[in-house]
Order: sequence, then C-alpha cells, then structure tokens
Amino acid sequence: MAEVSRPWGGPPAERAAAAAEGPAARTEVGDATPLGLVAFGISIFTIGTILAGWWPTRASGLAVTVPLLIFFGGVAQFIAAMWCYARGQTLPATFFGVFGSLFAISGLYELMAANNALAIVLAVTGQRLGLGTLPVLGPLGVMFGCFGFVALFVAASSASRHAGVGLTSLALAVALFFLAWASFAQGNQVLSAIAGWAAVVSGFLALVTAAMLSIGGPATQMATVGPMRGNR
Repeated sequence: MAEVSRPWGGPPAERAAAAAEGPAARTEVGDATPLGLVAFGISIFTIGTILAGWWPTRASGLAVTVPLLIFFGGVAQFIAAMWCYARGQTLPATFFGVFGSLFAISGLYELMAANNALAIVLAVTGQRLGLGTLPVLGPLGVMFGCFGFVALFVAASSASRHAGVGLTSLALAVALFFLAWASFAQGNQVLSAIAGWAAVVSGFLALVTAAMLSIGGPATQMATVGPMRGNR
C-alpha cells in the first residue's frame, strides 16, 4: 500500500512517531489539508473582493455570501479540522477549526445585518450604554485582532515546514489586523479595502497551495519546505 505523505509538518517528536507508523496506519484517513485550504481559499477570496470594492454594492454582496460562509467556509473547514485531528495534524486542525468558526460567525453576522436585526441590536445597546456606536464596533476590532494573532502564530509555525500555508496565514494576518483597525476607526473604507486585498492574496495562495498538494510529486515539494517523509 502506498504511503500517503503528511505535508503540513508537526513537532519533531510527532514527525518521528509518524515515520515509525506502518503504511496501513498512515492511510486509514486521507489528508484533509487540500479540502480545508479550498474551503478557506474560496471563502476568503470571495469576501476579499467585496471588502476591496470590486463590486458596487458592498452590503448586498456580503449578504449573498452567507451560505458560502456558513456551509463551505464553516462546515467544510470543521470537517477538514476533524480529519486533521484524526491524522494527528494539530496545526492544520487548529487553523481550519479556528477560521472555520470565524467564517461561521461572519455568516451569522451578515444574516442578522441583512434582516436589520443587527442594526437594531447595535442601536439599542449604544443608547442604553449612552456611548453611541463606537464601543459596539470596538469588540469587533478586538475579535479580528485576536484572530489575526492566531493567523500570525500559524504563519510562524508553518514557515519552516510549509511555505504555502505560511504565506497564506501571513496574508490572512495582515487582512485581519487591518479589519481590526478599520473597526476601531468606525468602519474606515480605506482600511477595509486594504484588508480586502490582503484577503484576496490569502485566498489565492490557499487555492494554489491546495492545487499543488493535490497534484503531488514535484508540485507538492514546491509548496513545502524540507523533506516530506514523515511530516505530519
């Protein structure tokens, strides 16, 4: 039975344990990394085009992406995360689980906004606190900043073993930090546009990486750093 490579590396101890496994143990569960990257890439690329101002109606554009965000960006990445956990791939499982949750949250957020429920909640909360809308946007900035930090440490952890994922995460971190800044700046359009372009780059890199991993052979080697054998 052919050995299935694990392109997204783990700690040295985990990689050594993977090398000691028999071929059957390594092929029980297929590698879900391409699935997770495709789900992530399509979702973030689509959202990025809207934030970057590619389309004239930004609000309605975000509303129509709700099914994509919840079911593909959210559910598909959750499935990929569980598969990665089954293979002992902790880092990709963390990435897909965290950002799948972010897309699901974003989808619910846009669903509420499309029904004007979000506007009502924000207005009532701001009035009751006597602080207007700024404190309500502030928590969004904190949320995006925290997700940006996760993307940053995933990029740092992937740098020495998976070039494609490292660059994807780095571009995502830039997008999320600019989204956080835009939230603190009352939804500044320029900052949102910069975040959108960074998201487009992140999505493109994710799709290219997923394609190279799926093709295999030299293409997979180009997307990774170091030897493939035994990587988790």
